[in-house]
Amino acid sequence: MINKQTHYFDLSTEPEPTAILKYREITGSFNQAGRETIDTPIVFLCTKGSCMLHIDGKSYVIKSNFFHIILPRASVRFSDESSDFKVRYFIFSYQVLQSITIRIKMNFFYYLKNVSPLNFSNQRVYREKSIRLMDECKYIYKTPEHLFYKMVVQNLIQSLFLDVANFAQTNKKIDMQTSRVSNTQNSLVEKFHFLIKENFQLHRDVSFYADKLCISPRYLSSLTQNEVKKSPKSIINEFLISEIKTVLMGTNTPIQQIAEDLHFSDQSAFGRYFKKQVGISPMEFRKKN
Repeated sequence: MINKQTHYFDLSTEPEPTAILKYREITGSFNQAGRETIDTPIVFLCTKGSCMLHIDGKSYVIKSNFFHIILPRASVRFSDESSDFKVRYFIFSYQVLQSITIRIKMNFFYYLKNVSPLNFSNQRVYREKSIRLMDECKYIYKTPEHLFYKMVVQNLIQSLFLDVANFAQTNKKIDMQTSRVSNTQNSLVEKFHFLIKENFQLHRDVSFYADKLCISPRYLSSLTQNEVKKSPKSIINEFLISEIKTVLMGTNTPIQQIAEDLHFSDQSAFGRYFKKQVGISPMEFRKKN
């Protein structure tokens, strides 16, 4: 039996400002109440059954032993859960993510944003590691009195990210050895991404972000080209288009209202921008999706 309704992660489990980890197990289907856009990272493992996972306009079939990391600002929903569907997931604080990202290259986070959920069915080592990770997170979540609670959580999640990075590089999905940069440069690219997430509705000029980072637009361009082989403008455009697609597919918000919310001069300018980036008009995109 398949559940055709749309469901969301129960974000009432989202960490409070003073917490850094929330762990949950779900059998059957998700709570229908919820919101699409997530503010914190989510790591999940399907242990039985199947469902459809929709992230930022892309849809994936999820089955047993499928594993995925979802980064903040993603639009996430589930549908078509089978009656035996089971998933384990945990949500950790944005502060934990910030504390570990400085040690991992930014092209890895591009990989995470764009990669399909990982199928560990035929990857015994990674399958066992993912199950063990969930067990360890469940344990530490239930023992908040642990004297080194925060340190254990950070080490668990950093180990997870490094394992997934190792899987990606071993399977030639990403080259973590290319474009070596210093921690300072890496940190600037990371801050650039965070600034986009906070300011994209009002600011789409590269110079705005360069000023915020106290560097020149040319230097910012050299950093992003060196790190992820993309210009700052293309990174801004990719993020903005992803947000627009999410609104077009997930809501009935009028096109004119979307244009106003994103501070385009008018609906026509918004339509021209979207068509230039996507190849079709916003209305055509909404009809097709």
